[in-house]
Amino acid sequence: MGTTVSIPGSGRVDVTVYGNGTVMAGNGTDNINITGLGQIVVGSGSDTLTLGQGGSITQYGVTGHDTIQIGNTGTYTINEQGSATVSGAFGQATISGGTVQIVEAPGQAPMEIVTAGHVTVIGAGSTAAGSGSTHTQGGSGHDTLTGSGSHNPFDFLKQEKGGQHVIHNFVSGVNHLVVEGHTLNYMLAKNEIINMHADQTMIHMDGGKTTIALHGVNISDIKH
Repeated sequence: MGTTVSIPGSGRVDVTVYGNGTVMAGNGTDNINITGLGQIVVGSGSDTLTLGQGGSITQYGVTGHDTIQIGNTGTYTINEQGSATVSGAFGQATISGGTVQIVEAPGQAPMEIVTAGHVTVIGAGSTAAGSGSTHTQGGSGHDTLTGSGSHNPFDFLKQEKGGQHVIHNFVSGVNHLVVEGHTLNYMLAKNEIINMHADQTMIHMDGGKTTIALHGVNISDIKH
């Protein structure tokens, strides 16, 4: 059983929990570090937050802005009513009024799951949406992803519909778009791929509920 720490008020407090724990803070500008599995809840301050081995961070208040560092293993769920910059082995993500789950495991490529809000994911050491698959989920998701010269599939799951998704710098022949449950022939027959130009493809699916904008994409990069 981990340690539980409560930080009242709006001052500045430095807290380190060695091992697993829960820290709940107010609207101050706090520095909170949990070395193990943890849960952090903060208010609308500008906090510096660290989770070492998975857990969750929840920030309340639209004026809040957090700087978050996560470890290289574990599952992290970050929910920000305000904004945050998240850094870790997966790369970096910026969140504005959104939720993202980051899954990191030794020997496996990181996975980022956007479930709501505005999230931009940039991979470590390059402009990639992580070094592995980026799964974009959720009806209210609005996210921006960036391709790179490394093999990187962008997967959209059929059970999750809705949202507006933008992928920049899509490298033809290297990056791939996978739309689960939608073959290329099916989408063409349903007129779900429109506005195809030399360097941009707009995809409207699910009766217009889901929009994917690809910049720098060739039709051959859409896999089923």
